[in-house]
Parts: sequence; C-alpha cells; structure tokens
Amino acid sequence: MWLDARRRGSRLSHSSCMSESSCLNSSRRRNSATSNRSVWPALARPLRTECRQRVTSVVKVYRERGMARMQKITPFLWFDKEAGEAAEFYTSIFPKSRIKNSTTLHNTPSGTVEIYTVELLGQEFTLISAGPLFKFNEMISFVVHCENQSEIDHYWKNLSANPKAEQCGWLKDKYGLSWQIQPRILTSMLRDKDPAKVARVTEAFLKMKKFDIATLRKAFAWQEESLKPHGKRDVRKPGRSRLITLPAHGP
Repeated sequence: MWLDARRRGSRLSHSSCMSESSCLNSSRRRNSATSNRSVWPALARPLRTECRQRVTSVVKVYRERGMARMQKITPFLWFDKEAGEAAEFYTSIFPKSRIKNSTTLHNTPSGTVEIYTVELLGQEFTLISAGPLFKFNEMISFVVHCENQSEIDHYWKNLSANPKAEQCGWLKDKYGLSWQIQPRILTSMLRDKDPAKVARVTEAFLKMKKFDIATLRKAFAWQEESLKPHGKRDVRKPGRSRLITLPAHGP
C-alpha cells in the first residue's frame, strides 16, 4: 500500500511540476509576445518607410521613361523625306521626349528608307521617310490634353503652321499633321449631367480657334437668372431675414 501511495504521490508531484512548467512557459511566451509587439513597430516603421521610398523611386523612373505600361499600339507616320527633321522637331516641343533609335533600309521599293522611333510624353511614335506616296489629312489627328492655359499656348505657338486650319482646338503643323490641343477640363464639362451646361460650353468652344479655359469656365458656370435684362429680382441681404426687391437693370 505504501508503494501505491508513493507512486500516486510521485505522479501528483510530476503533474504539479508539469503544471508549473507549463505556466512558466506560457508566461514567457506572453512576455515575449508583449515584448515583440512593443519592439516590432519600432523596427518595422523604418523598413516600411524604406520600402515605400524604393517603390516610389522605381515608379518615378518608369514614368519618366514612359514604361509605366507596355505600349501595344504605336502610331506610324509616313513622311516624304522629313522623318529625321520631324523627329528633332517634335522632341524639341514636347517635354520628356527623346529619339530612341533610328535605322536605314536600302534597296526597298521606295529606295533608301529612314526610320525613326521617338517618344513624346511617354507615347511611342515611328516616323518613316519613304517617298511622296501619301499625305496627312484631318481624318487622323492626335489629341494633347493640357492642364492649364500656358500649356495650350505653348503647343499652339510651336505646332500651328496654317492659320486657315485652326478651328475648335484643331491645328496643322508644318508637315500637314493635325493636332487637337484641348484643356483636360473640357472633357468633364462635356460629360456633365446638366444638358444646359453642356450646350453653353459647346456653343462657346465652337466659336474658338485656340481654346480659352477662362471663357469655357465662364460658359459652364453661367447663371441665366443673374443676367435677365427684364423683370424683378429678389436679393437677400447677408445677415437679414427680409427680402428687398431691386429694380431690374436696363432701359
């Protein structure tokens, strides 16, 4: 019997030791987790900052090189003999532009042919000098979305070579290629849900040659009630609850 009691006591002491050890390990894990939670953010913060800076710099480089997305469609422009001159001309006007490469082909049906690949604002173009077989016309044009009036003025001044071809933001350069120099804000104006605003903006830009952003904004925000020549208008003075009736302007 005393042997059985001794064995039972041994098992109890072993169980209590295991329990104490388990509690101790659990306490260590909690302390370790708490310590990690307090230390990890301090370590992770500079790592996150560094990763963010690296990603930002890579994206910036890709954007500058026009590689933010792979271009599957490239405009191909046919010139008589002016492809090289046109490549220099266009890259001098558009920022972040460059001549990527050039090549010469011999013994073609057009004789000796020069091919230039240029990048204008990240958009790739191919220019070829292959003889006077084709001419540019208004069926094809390139739209330049401008952020402000100075940008519109810059492109208009440097690209337009035929005053008779200037209409509604369209122009022709010295090679006969058509461009549309448009303010980016015009797109949102023409997509407005108010048909009256769209009609006013359309009427305004149809009278223009080079787009004027201030005039377009004025047409978009125009209030018919404030410009009525006849009748009476009720105007509420600031800080007062009563209405005063003012006489209408005009004869």
